[in-house]
Amino acid sequence: MRVYHEFCLSLDKIMPRKLSRVLFYAILVFLLAWLSFFAEAAQGKYSGLITGALALCLFITLFLSGRKAVKNTFVDKGDIFLWAYIFVIAIGAIFSSSAGSGINKYLDYAIPAVIIYYLFKCNFYLANRKDKIAEAVCAAGGIVSLIAILEFAFHRNIIYENFIPNPYYEYYLLEGRRMSTQFVPQVMGTYLAACMPMAYRLIFNKGKKLAQIIGWLCGILMAAGIILSAQRVSILAFMAASVTYLFFKNRKMLAVFVSLSIIFLSLLSMCSNPSLKRISVSKGGFLNSGTYEYRIDRLKTSFRMSKDFSLFGVGLGNYRLFFDKYEDKQGRYYNETKDNYYMKTPENMYLMILSESGLLGLLFFLLFIFSILRRGLMFCADPEREGREMAIVLSSGIAAILASMLTYDSLYWTTPFYIFWIYTGMLASITRKNVVCVKG
Repeated sequence: MRVYHEFCLSLDKIMPRKLSRVLFYAILVFLLAWLSFFAEAAQGKYSGLITGALALCLFITLFLSGRKAVKNTFVDKGDIFLWAYIFVIAIGAIFSSSAGSGINKYLDYAIPAVIIYYLFKCNFYLANRKDKIAEAVCAAGGIVSLIAILEFAFHRNIIYENFIPNPYYEYYLLEGRRMSTQFVPQVMGTYLAACMPMAYRLIFNKGKKLAQIIGWLCGILMAAGIILSAQRVSILAFMAASVTYLFFKNRKMLAVFVSLSIIFLSLLSMCSNPSLKRISVSKGGFLNSGTYEYRIDRLKTSFRMSKDFSLFGVGLGNYRLFFDKYEDKQGRYYNETKDNYYMKTPENMYLMILSESGLLGLLFFLLFIFSILRRGLMFCADPEREGREMAIVLSSGIAAILASMLTYDSLYWTTPFYIFWIYTGMLASITRKNVVCVKG
């Protein structure tokens, strides 16, 4: 009887962990496929269903967890800024002049953010084969890049011609900027740049030749996809991810990488393809003064808006509703944007947060990011830390998304939004003092 009793006790400890691990891998596989191969229109259509399913998964995980583990997950000083941000944007949404729109956006933005963050914060430590996760992410990124290469070769994308309506398709197709499965080139570039550190993890894995081969193959494909997006934001995000990763992993390689990147981007200025010139170091690319003048114009509009709604902003999702009121009617870009709903954005996620969530919202968001990255970079700087390799990968992926936020409203697009909160949740899971989340 004693042996049986001990067996039951051990089973009681092991089973919750195994069930949580299986659930976590199922979530990971689903989200990887969902974010990689389903365009924004499909993702948005089923966003409520996905959020509900993830909330249920989080509830099951917490049910399987012990009381101490739940407390350890939620009682975290670094998360104070996250909850403050969520609270501030709730106030802004409720008391905005267009409360209905603000509350709907809040439910689509804040609730999923919290669920995704805590789901991965609680569960990521259960992943005992992190190289396999890196291989799966690289494989998905490689497939997305292959579709972009086919789009480049055939000058068409059958996804948007036959299956999913895309209002941006004709414009970007004419411009020679590839979208693949990601609806617009900006999102594709951000997605691939955020996946790239996973390829670096495999490439620098000296103990496994097959993993290195997969890393090199998928890394080259993803680099090609980033180039074919012909988006400056893609290059910016890719550089941010690569510089962050190599700074902690191989600083000699960092100097080589930066030098070769500058040479390559300079050579693109001599390319006859106008879309590729957009990402070159030339007047048609990064040195294009018109691009910066346009963004300065948006900066002024956002500042005028935030001046009138300084603390809590105009409310989530309301920037476009207030755009015409604060845009300079005598400005150079007014005529081309006054009748174009899609162009009424600040072209910068930080300015979007400032305008829609106010100074308090932006402050707490930045403090949350600072808190997460500070812990992550402390792990990265210590070679003896367990989990250092993945902390470098996740910090680099977050750096890519933060860089992309400088040039468009990336967190209002499903794929970058999910990746951002997944990565921050994973990084929080690695860096918290006690990572025991499930009994046993």
